Amino acid sequence: SKLSMYKKDGFKFYVGTDSQISKDEIVVVTCLCVHNRFKGGGTGFYIKNRIKRYLHPTLRSRMSMEAFNSIEAAFYFQELMDVNITVHLDIGTDPKINATAFLVPELTGMVIGQGFDVGIKPYSWACDLADKFTKN
Repeated sequence: SKLSMYKKDGFKFYVGTDSQISKDEIVVVTCLCVHNRFKGGGTGFYIKNRIKRYLHPTLRSRMSMEAFNSIEAAFYFQELMDVNITVHLDIGTDPKINATAFLVPELTGMVIGQGFDVGIKPYSWACDLADKFTKN
């Protein structure tokens, strides 16, 4: 498969999730990103879901759902391909620009506790890719 080829060629794998709230639903996109660490560039694959907004009424609930989705995808691809995967979270440490700063210890601890490396803003670019697919 194409993913096996990426593994053989030494690419690195990242997973990130982003969500957008609309009137009565939340659009959730989880991306698997494949990065060519030798030449730069890469590719990505995504899955998009729509869920009822009332299921995640708070910021903590929505960010936790994003983290859970990313961890679930990371487990799936790790088992499928036997590769290390870094989970990117759409949270940042600076409370002046990130309303999610209070969640950093909780959510990064959850990812690390599951055995994955973790990246947060400004290094969580897999979430930026997911964000692009939440808009259409």
